[in-house]
Amino acid sequence: MNENGTIAPVVVGVDGSKHAVRASIWAIDEAVRRGAPLRLVHVVRGDSGQDFAEARKIIHRAWAAVEATGIAVELESDIRQGDTVPELIEASRAAAMICVGSRGVHKHKTYHRPGHGRGTTAAGVALGAHCPVAIIRRRHPRGPMTAHKWVVAALDDSPGSDSALQAAMDEAQRRQAPVLVLTPWHAPGRDLPVGQRELQAHLESYIRDAELEHAEFAMCTLPRPKDIANLLAQSAGIDQLLVIGPENPELVAQVVSPKVRAILHKTNCSVLVMRRRDDAEPGPAWIAKTAGTLVPDEADIAPLAGAVSGQ
Repeated sequence: MNENGTIAPVVVGVDGSKHAVRASIWAIDEAVRRGAPLRLVHVVRGDSGQDFAEARKIIHRAWAAVEATGIAVELESDIRQGDTVPELIEASRAAAMICVGSRGVHKHKTYHRPGHGRGTTAAGVALGAHCPVAIIRRRHPRGPMTAHKWVVAALDDSPGSDSALQAAMDEAQRRQAPVLVLTPWHAPGRDLPVGQRELQAHLESYIRDAELEHAEFAMCTLPRPKDIANLLAQSAGIDQLLVIGPENPELVAQVVSPKVRAILHKTNCSVLVMRRRDDAEPGPAWIAKTAGTLVPDEADIAPLAGAVSGQ
């Protein structure tokens, strides 16, 4: 909720690309779940009437795609003027979440200058937004979620890792998918830093209290490799969602790097960066008790373990 008491919207950056339309459709469920409006935002660089007319067409295209799903959601639109990344970051200040497509349109030669390649808008927003960021990669506008593909939570020892873990478990339950938790420690022990010990304790508590006989998804933990790109490249089973906390800039930079974008190019693996809203209260870490198990099929986890051990 924003300072004026209104419900913060789920914002989607739209640029006329099919990737932005698919991000708009993906964001419907997020808005409905929060009881929030879905706000479609387009940024124009020029100030002519033609620029704004084209902007309205782009907004309308995404708006129509959302309405075509038949799902009831409150829609809003916003046309902003300036550079795309700074304006979307500014729009994120009032948002519950901001969603962007993994790629956009590239009508102008300027996009081929260094730093203006495909995916750079998503990377810039992920690194600078003031709320959680979803980078949506969907090969089909609203295809079914594929079961038995891993939801991955890449954790560090910061407080934000709890929100990343919770988001991964929530999404796994919705998708009936297993969870792979990449931990910042290589072996449990008392010599871990305080932040890692707290996170480890939360994981152990979750595992201990889970009702294994009513498990709704499988869970596995592995040490997080130094370079997460290699794990993604060697693991065809990661095709659902990669969730990371916001407070490790190196990890965020890895996930939005050109190398990882190339690895995930033809997958359905979206990325969720659980950035904390600027007005969020830093409350105690918590993990909901959702039934799970640490006993996935060995054949499923073997390639992932091999990818980690090969780092």
